Amino acid sequence: MKSNKDGFFRISSENIGKLHKQGADALTLCAYLVIACGTGRDNTTSTWSAEAVRKYVGCRPGTAKLAIEKLIEMGCIALHQERTKPGRPVYVLLNSSASTTQEIWLPNALVRGVTDEAPYPLATLREGGDPLRVRLLLDMYAAHELLDSGGVDAELIQARFNDVEALGQKNGATAFRFSDGKYSADKALSEPHGEHVGGSVPAAFWERFRTLRSLGFIEEVFVLLDGPGGEPLYCYGPTEDERASYQKLRAHALGFFRSRADDLPKGEVLPVPQHIKNPVLQGVLRMKFRPHTKVTSAWWAQSQQANAAYLRRFGLLDVITTDDDFLL
Repeated sequence: MKSNKDGFFRISSENIGKLHKQGADALTLCAYLVIACGTGRDNTTSTWSAEAVRKYVGCRPGTAKLAIEKLIEMGCIALHQERTKPGRPVYVLLNSSASTTQEIWLPNALVRGVTDEAPYPLATLREGGDPLRVRLLLDMYAAHELLDSGGVDAELIQARFNDVEALGQKNGATAFRFSDGKYSADKALSEPHGEHVGGSVPAAFWERFRTLRSLGFIEEVFVLLDGPGGEPLYCYGPTEDERASYQKLRAHALGFFRSRADDLPKGEVLPVPQHIKNPVLQGVLRMKFRPHTKVTSAWWAQSQQANAAYLRRFGLLDVITTDDDFLL
């Protein structure tokens, strides 16, 4: 069993599809994640059983045992005959050696939480008994591409800001305001949640999306691109470092024009080099619980370096900004 809650584990998307087709409820899906989290280095053999399910999913002991029985019946796990001892079952994840395209890597913190104290994330996810909420979360993890997209693949879901306005220019830069951001989702992500009538994404999908966001499983991140379909210039999310860098840029952009504190522009405000005429601000979703891997570390370092370079373009890298600078 992995003892480090900062680690990660692997599940098979084939098993998730199998559970969904057989009508697995939310508790059974969460139980599968718990058993998978209890695997060792082979990501196949798990020493976690009903007690771990009870603890992390937040259910009664009898319900936890029933969930494991369902997982066995549905062909997703099996007893390890050689290693199981009386009162100490060991399980094998079936289809765990799937191809790379079928693997979903998940952080241990999704099961154990950040502090390994209740309430645990899966217990919150399980509440309400909606299996498709669990399915959506796992589908988002499957499409989570930090290095390339900074989060969930924007081809599947993103926010587009339809109202873009140049507010003023100064010292070779233009202050842009981005507002009226609206999310859109591709059918590949939203199809399991209902029929698309007239091309519209099912309302049930957006309800589950909002629930995952309100429960803190996904974070909203903004990516500034140098044009439609362009390359990223700057990215900021909810972390302290990201908000501090955005605060510097916003205060700098607001200084391009005079405005009363009660007449500040609504939406996101950023300075953009003057030669970039059609910048795009894109809303991207990032999973809050992220595995502590080399890929995650490389993404964070790359993101910080890119943001530092963007602040440096405006001479803001060493500027200390306070909340009062929002009210110029």
